[in-house]
Amino acid sequence: ADYDFSKYNLYTDIDEMLEKEELDYVDIALPTYLHAEATVKALNKGLHVLCEKPMALNVEECRTMIEAAEENNRKLMIGQCLRFWPEDRKSVV
Repeated sequence: ADYDFSKYNLYTDIDEMLEKEELDYVDIALPTYLHAEATVKALNKGLHVLCEKPMALNVEECRTMIEAAEENNRKLMIGQCLRFWPEDRKSVV
């Protein structure tokens, strides 16, 4: 089947997208080295963020992301889907 994506806008620049679109949240599914920058930009625009794993490249970037969420009173969740699998829950409990 053919899918019609014409009603959606395509962006290659996150700043342009954050400026033009009315969003409630974003899912950051970019290469890992872009996670921190994109997440902080979205949080600073007042958006909630779901960021795919891994969170960032280092602890400093992770802290920056957490601080941006706290300063903007926004939710930041990292998509660690495996934590919900029964096999992984068992090893944590």
